Amino acid sequence: MDRYMAAFMADKVGNSFDARISGVTRFGLFVTIDASGASGLVPMRALPDDYWILDEQRHTLTGRHSGTVFAIGALLPVRLTEANAVTGGLAFTPDLPATQARRKARPGRIPPRRR
Repeated sequence: MDRYMAAFMADKVGNSFDARISGVTRFGLFVTIDASGASGLVPMRALPDDYWILDEQRHTLTGRHSGTVFAIGALLPVRLTEANAVTGGLAFTPDLPATQARRKARPGRIPPRRR
């Protein structure tokens, strides 16, 4: 079924969808598109620039600096970036407003190196 869904979604790469977070892991978020039921991964590298803290008991990812929380069941607008019909894999990025997606650099926040 995953391969058929990936083949169906292959021509929709670049489109935005409303999805629900169906899983939270140390390597990213699993999401399911509401309209089609297609499931895929939002990898950690695709999340806004922050230090993400995983709470395994509550199934949440919380941004240390931004305070943004991703939790199971929450709605998340996503953009399809990859659909691989051979493996059945779908990859997404969050389709968040620019103000949420970017965190301002904080000068002087780099801790000194220890020897």
